[in-house]
Amino acid sequence: AQLIFGRSMSNLSPLQIAQLAEAAAQLAGIGGSTSLLQNLRSAIGIDDLEVITDEEGGTAVSAGKYLNDRTYVTIQKGDRPGSGKATVDLDVGRGVKLRGETTDAGEAKGGVFYEREY
Repeated sequence: AQLIFGRSMSNLSPLQIAQLAEAAAQLAGIGGSTSLLQNLRSAIGIDDLEVITDEEGGTAVSAGKYLNDRTYVTIQKGDRPGSGKATVDLDVGRGVKLRGETTDAGEAKGGVFYEREY
């Protein structure tokens, strides 16, 4: 739980516990190839779907979609005012990504990131 969600098992939501159990089953070779979340993602045409809880008990839903092999868009909305945001990641090559983000409060920011997979 700490490795995947960054928090202890006692602080996970029921959905996160189900995701953790599914991941453990797949690693052990006993999990199926489809899950409830995977079926839901396929049905609504997105690549990622997460339910996130923070330390204060706030909840957010995040949905992400690859527009092409270089562009990824994420929309997130929480249960608190001003908690919504949209993020666009553009892979420009050699591990360099450009990121733009805007919130439903009208704030915007951008950045350049370097990622390396190994």
